[in-house]
Amino acid sequence: MLVFTLFLIEIFIVISNSQIVEGQMMSHDGEMSHDDNNLPQNKKAEENQPPLKQIRQGIFLSEVECRSGQVLLIDSKMNNSVCVSPQTAKKLITRSWGTTSTKLLLSEDNEIKVDKLVEKIMTECERDVYCAINSLKNMTSVEKKFIVLRTSGDIASIYQSKGVCHGFGHHLGMFLYDYVDNLSESLFYANQLCGGSQYHGIIERFFEKNLVGTEPKKLNITAICPESFDNPYSLERLECVHGIGHGLTKFYNYDVFSALKECDELSSEGEEILCSKGIFMENVETFLESKEGNFDETDIFFPCDAVDPKYAPACYHFHTSYIRSQPNYSLEYAFGLCDMIEPEEFVKYCYYGMGRIYTGNSANDFEKAITVCKTGDANYQKYCFAGIQLTLVDNYSMDKGFEFCKFLPLEFKENCYDGIGKWIIMLHSSQEQREIECSKAESVEYSKVCINASLDNIDFL
Repeated sequence: MLVFTLFLIEIFIVISNSQIVEGQMMSHDGEMSHDDNNLPQNKKAEENQPPLKQIRQGIFLSEVECRSGQVLLIDSKMNNSVCVSPQTAKKLITRSWGTTSTKLLLSEDNEIKVDKLVEKIMTECERDVYCAINSLKNMTSVEKKFIVLRTSGDIASIYQSKGVCHGFGHHLGMFLYDYVDNLSESLFYANQLCGGSQYHGIIERFFEKNLVGTEPKKLNITAICPESFDNPYSLERLECVHGIGHGLTKFYNYDVFSALKECDELSSEGEEILCSKGIFMENVETFLESKEGNFDETDIFFPCDAVDPKYAPACYHFHTSYIRSQPNYSLEYAFGLCDMIEPEEFVKYCYYGMGRIYTGNSANDFEKAITVCKTGDANYQKYCFAGIQLTLVDNYSMDKGFEFCKFLPLEFKENCYDGIGKWIIMLHSSQEQREIECSKAESVEYSKVCINASLDNIDFL
């Protein structure tokens, strides 16, 4: 009874900190509550009618329109829609007060419209993500926001199922930021589809539109990502911090070392590593696209062998993509290079990376995954499998990760289920939700391994 009473008090506090007028719950903080001058102010609010008036006029609950900087939330009894700041919405969702409208059905006519729009875009664009993004941009002048958001989300789901999603997610994030012109709101609409790359794209665009030209000494990255109030390891927070790394790399024109110094300003070593991941990923992706970036033709391991040792693991994790681009590349050549890394403690991160870059090719061919990882040193093969498993979960689904663990030889299973458990901690804030997910393991023994996983000293890879 006491727990329930405290829960109601928490809800009351959240709601009492807002102004409720005719069913419209308006938070005082329309944008993120930061003292940082780098953050943009809200654009002028649009003159939309309060939700209650819209509902009385026959507007479908999930199709109510909110003012700029606010998001739509539906209460858990499906009786009312409210417009709140993204921060208030997240608190209410966590407390089971309601759910975001983007996860609910639209009216029948609009569901049909979205289906037709998605079919048209996929037919015209197929795997061309630039075409798909341009189609979404063209929609913004003729369609309501809920139509645009639902269409973009459905396309992201299709691309994820086809395994061509990460690049689309980056561009979708950029589109979302441009579309709503508000950092908190665009982060709210993003999700974990496409390996969290929607968050990365949002932060990249935020840097481009608001921080270009800022003097480095005035740059404050600590105020960009919203704090997670219910789960310090929430993927939204972690992906946002990773996105800062992408933005910093462009801000410093691919000077990896200057960008890394900014990561040092973050609140924990874990977040510093996540930030560095974004830097190394952006650096290598730029090289693959344009042959530019911070590399040294005379040193195959640069910049990983020159950065602060705390950042070397993340660097070697992504450096395998650079190794793969070499003209004399082969699996034997790549694993041989991994084995040459010094100090030896960094070798396993290269194996993680090898698993990561082969996930796309082995997502539906686990036999091939076994062949790839067993090409390397037997002492490090489990890290290669871990790289595949974590990327499967990130880019495809949790079920795909469980499927992979079940397929693996016995000696690799425990490590695989432990990795799944780590991921579940980042996805779910409650122990009950984690236990439900871990119950998908092939046996009670492996379910316990999953449940007992810990993020203590996690490598954040």
